[in-house]
Amino acid sequence: ERVNLEATGGLGEYNLEIFRQRAGLWANTFLRLMDLKRSRLEIPTLDLFLDGDMVSGIIHDELVKTNQVNVMDSAAYVALVMSHAIARVAQSFEETRVSCTVGNHGRLQQKVEFKEPHASWDYVCYQMMAQFLANYEHIKFDIPRSTWQITRVVNHDWLHFHGHGIRSWNNM
Repeated sequence: ERVNLEATGGLGEYNLEIFRQRAGLWANTFLRLMDLKRSRLEIPTLDLFLDGDMVSGIIHDELVKTNQVNVMDSAAYVALVMSHAIARVAQSFEETRVSCTVGNHGRLQQKVEFKEPHASWDYVCYQMMAQFLANYEHIKFDIPRSTWQITRVVNHDWLHFHGHGIRSWNNM
């Protein structure tokens, strides 16, 4: 049974149309901010970190019931929308490097497995995005088979990962 979203004011609402709108808003806002920064700085390279949860996934029974479409269709849609957004912002740079790590929502089963952490719909999304953007010679993807990655940006190494393995304590 669907919740009446008007009664909740859209609280907790999320679907593919909202995702598409947010991806467009991200691209527009990003490009506006770059225009402001470039009035004082030269920025030839864009480094994007995509750190998982690209799809809602199947790790919670609730999500299996309430996802708008199945996880395969979601992964394909997300890959296409994100590819368009990345291509759009990448036009403003000589080089765009996309560093990817998987999250927890995209994994193929509810239980965490450690031997193949890349067995994830996030990984599939990234691979599809890399294929969609393969003809853009200035856009490069780095898609490791691990849950973390070290990416060098302007002479500094950045460790990045989704963060789902970090345990909370005292509500922090």
